[in-house]
Amino acid sequence: MARHGARFIPDGIDMRIISILRSNARTTLIDISRSTKLPVSTVFDRMRRLRPLVLKYTSLVDFSQIGRPIKLFLVVEDSALQELLQSNFTNNIYRLNDKKLLAEVVFESNALAHDFLEELKGNTITVVEEIVKEKFLADRSQHLF
Repeated sequence: MARHGARFIPDGIDMRIISILRSNARTTLIDISRSTKLPVSTVFDRMRRLRPLVLKYTSLVDFSQIGRPIKLFLVVEDSALQELLQSNFTNNIYRLNDKKLLAEVVFESNALAHDFLEELKGNTITVVEEIVKEKFLADRSQHLF
């Protein structure tokens, strides 16, 4: 654990703890202790210091299992931002270069997706298969530390 000025720089052990939590945020202190071969008290102290790095604890949901099997990535003009923000279909929005947005939207049916696209008039890319999702620091076989 190094500090550069006021900025905290995680060391290899911290990165290992982060990796374990990225893989499963509900991992217990005892399991992290076993995996890292550190005392539980040390894991607790390190996790407390890591807390400012964690933006939020969340769940990754398989939208198809909750009735939204249609996933689209849309490239649309920046002017569509308010409509995307207000939509119940929007999952993620990213700003791209050239005043464009990339939005991930999920739908119950092709008909709803079609109607939504008619309103936005954006370029669409349909996700056929998810190859990698939330991989960085979640794959314990990665040797970043």
